[in-house]
Amino acid sequence: MSAALQQAAPSGDASLAPSTPLRAQLIRPIVLFIGGFTIAFTGAYHSDLGFDRLLAAIVFVIIAAATVIDWRIAPEGARPRIMLVAAVISVAAAIMLAFDLGVSTFAAILAAWGVMTSVCDYLVAKALPAQRGDRVFLSVIALLMSALILVFMNDPIAAIGFFGAYLVIAGVFLTISVIDMHAKAKREAETAATTDSASADPAASTHQNESTV
Repeated sequence: MSAALQQAAPSGDASLAPSTPLRAQLIRPIVLFIGGFTIAFTGAYHSDLGFDRLLAAIVFVIIAAATVIDWRIAPEGARPRIMLVAAVISVAAAIMLAFDLGVSTFAAILAAWGVMTSVCDYLVAKALPAQRGDRVFLSVIALLMSALILVFMNDPIAAIGFFGAYLVIAGVFLTISVIDMHAKAKREAETAATTDSASADPAASTHQNESTV
């Protein structure tokens, strides 16, 4: 069955092949959602810039780790190196947040991360046609998040709030997308297996008749 699942993907885009468990594919979406959820439910502390910096830095590190895992578990031919660049960008953002920053600098780091993440998602969309729609959507909302943060860059509560909203939206969207893509590939694999079985039966019947004669 696993061989049939891998054959269900078009040879031109290995990203359709569910060669990794669904649970593994959901790591990054769940990390994004939990990060956004955590930001949303710590709103009482967002007036403290030090807390915001620490929380955002932790989220960036976890996102970087999840991105590397997402790249590592992807099938051969569906591992664009730009995904690793995105992970490095997240780590760099976390490191910069370790310094004592002002409100505007904090917002600028979040906005810059959003812009660079948007570019990375766009490049992944070009590299993996099967994920084009999903990645373009993520690219657009990351860019929108950056624009909103820059508009309210003197308000740390708004900045961290827009960041959290982006994470929740991206996490939910990717979760639905991964489940849908996995189900679609599984259906295609089952159809291919049924077709192969049906085409093999006449050949087996002909061979049996020749043996009887």
